[in-house]
Amino acid sequence: MANISSANGTLTLKGNWTEAAVDALKPVLDAWKFYGEYGMRVYEYPTVDKTTIEFSGSGRWSFSGTLGDFDSWTRSWIKDQPERNGEPIRPLTTEQYDLLLKLMQENALSMEVDFEDKEGGMGFRNHEVGVFTSEDGKLRYERTTCEAVLSDDSGSEATVGYLAQFCTNPDTEKLSIWVENNICFTDIFDNWAPDHDQIIYELQEFDEDPFPQFSRDFSPDTKEWEEFCEIYESINDYRPDEVE
Repeated sequence: MANISSANGTLTLKGNWTEAAVDALKPVLDAWKFYGEYGMRVYEYPTVDKTTIEFSGSGRWSFSGTLGDFDSWTRSWIKDQPERNGEPIRPLTTEQYDLLLKLMQENALSMEVDFEDKEGGMGFRNHEVGVFTSEDGKLRYERTTCEAVLSDDSGSEATVGYLAQFCTNPDTEKLSIWVENNICFTDIFDNWAPDHDQIIYELQEFDEDPFPQFSRDFSPDTKEWEEFCEIYESINDYRPDEVE
């Protein structure tokens, strides 16, 4: 079962949003509350004069990953038209949603989200900035920056120790610097080492895969590395040392 992350931040309208565009956005923001477990809840609507508003949200493992699914989730919401006591919950039509996407694309409008995301089960916290745009009739989300807020020394030490087993003569000082520059969620290694498959899955949930770069930078050569590569290949259908 996926852990639920919680996020708090701001949504800012970027570009020349007109009254018509803001009005088209309102029912979509209402629908984005979805069922409450995953989604975004705004505290007020933006206006042409007040373009930044606050929101809270929740996601499956990470709020960022949930934002990436907003277009498909919105389409599903429209199709299913959930009801409560025989009445539609936050009704939204295809015409309303398509109008917003049309106005955004034609006028180069976007929405920037700036938030801190916490996942309590694993203890992760990160600060992310991303942007919603409209392209070819779809809402697209792109992360622009992401920085881990919590990543203590024990996580970094566990990560260095985990990677060191893959090298015959590991340079732990060099590894420490590399980990600091290449891996955000070192807590995963602290929690899951030496479980290779769980580490791979957990990192990919957060859109991280440091192993191809690790292979290029350190040329791992131990039997532990071969065992890891076999597990990695069973998950991804290719080895990390085959990635260009």
